[in-house]
Amino acid sequence: MKKYFLYYLKKCILPFIILTVFAIIVYVVPIEVHNYSGWNNPETLPEGYPDYLANRVNLFYAEFLVEAVLMAVITPVYVFNYKMNKRSADMFYSLPLSRTKIFAVHFLTGLLGIYAAATVAYWLGFAAIAARVRRLRLIYYLYAYLALPVPIFTCYSIAAFLYTRANTVADGVVGVLGGFLAGIALMYAIDDFSSVFSFFYSFNLISFTPFGVMQALAPLFEAAYLKNGIALWSFAGGVYPGPALNNILILSGGILYTLLAAAATAYMFLTEKNCRAENCEQITESLFCYKTYIPFYLIIICAIATIDSAAFVCITVLAAVVATIAWRRTFKIGVKYAVLLCVYIAVALILACVFSMF
Repeated sequence: MKKYFLYYLKKCILPFIILTVFAIIVYVVPIEVHNYSGWNNPETLPEGYPDYLANRVNLFYAEFLVEAVLMAVITPVYVFNYKMNKRSADMFYSLPLSRTKIFAVHFLTGLLGIYAAATVAYWLGFAAIAARVRRLRLIYYLYAYLALPVPIFTCYSIAAFLYTRANTVADGVVGVLGGFLAGIALMYAIDDFSSVFSFFYSFNLISFTPFGVMQALAPLFEAAYLKNGIALWSFAGGVYPGPALNNILILSGGILYTLLAAAATAYMFLTEKNCRAENCEQITESLFCYKTYIPFYLIIICAIATIDSAAFVCITVLAAVVATIAWRRTFKIGVKYAVLLCVYIAVALILACVFSMF
């Protein structure tokens, strides 16, 4: 296993270099070109300082978040590509290694690649900011970096789990995107229907995706700019407009997805020995893809849109039909799936009519 790990690691050097360059472009370049005039003199800052600096650093943090999102989605597509092709699966499964060990090598290699790319981008970004802004508590950058393995593991593990439930690359990408957005769709629907959830802010909807773990690190980034530690205090409900309950939800979402990532990782390793090469390129029957996503998103989107948005509802229904055809890979989807699709559409339209009354 050690020899295969070193072999595969060498094979992935070029993709990892590309990943690192991408991370630098997304995170470091905007920091380099940003205008820092007045940042070192509190008297020149706008009214509302230190909130101003906290908001500025959130821009950089958002770029780092986007970078992590894309890396977590892209990397599993590359490292687990062998599971989506019959010929490559047959070749890998014929190696004198158990399927679990092969999977472990690819899983760890991808995780290390993301962490290495994020590390390089993170510290280059730190150097770029530290060279321009004097009002920094540098220790918080170290704290945030030491915490990075948790969100990176969470995002990558859930993406890997969702991707490997599929039998083709396209289905795997659909599985990842659909799974990541499911939390946002559900909470947006709840927020739309109930005044009880009126404390939600749109930027906090990210908390209900696997990347909510990274948002929980925001106070560490902000505290690096505020020498009085006000960002950490505000996270407990001290000074910012968002109530403390919002921040509790951010942490709760992060903890939930971290636990889900740990469970998903354990499940992948325990069940990998049962994987069969003949499943590659076949229709994906996993619950973590079309089978669940089509009714879920159809009902959620139609219910949110309400019957007043007739055009939007029609587009959503048409999208569900197209998705079903793409899933079954034929226009002749069969009686079973045609009936199911009609049931899903009927439920969605009924909910749209009901919620349009409120």
